[in-house]
Amino acid sequence: MLTRENLQRLRTLINERMMASGLIKSTYRCRQRACLTLRKGKPYWAALRCHAYYFDNREAVTFNPDGFVGFAGWAADDNVHRTGGFHGLGAGTDRHARMI
Repeated sequence: MLTRENLQRLRTLINERMMASGLIKSTYRCRQRACLTLRKGKPYWAALRCHAYYFDNREAVTFNPDGFVGFAGWAADDNVHRTGGFHGLGAGTDRHARMI
């Protein structure tokens, strides 16, 4: 289930990777709050946004109503890197595989 708590946990993990990457003159970060839109009391759309020294409020990750998950759609290849995953995302829960 997509929840504010899951989004904040994901934001923390992504932000740690952004900071460790040193990309964009080491200023690449997630914004503090995740965005979550509810419709009829259920999660409808969610986003994690990012910023750096020359931009603010761009897509880091979006969860769309049709099931599409977007990752940094604005970014050139040198500003995104594949990782080995996010260890700890599901720590303490068996629901981490059903975030969306």
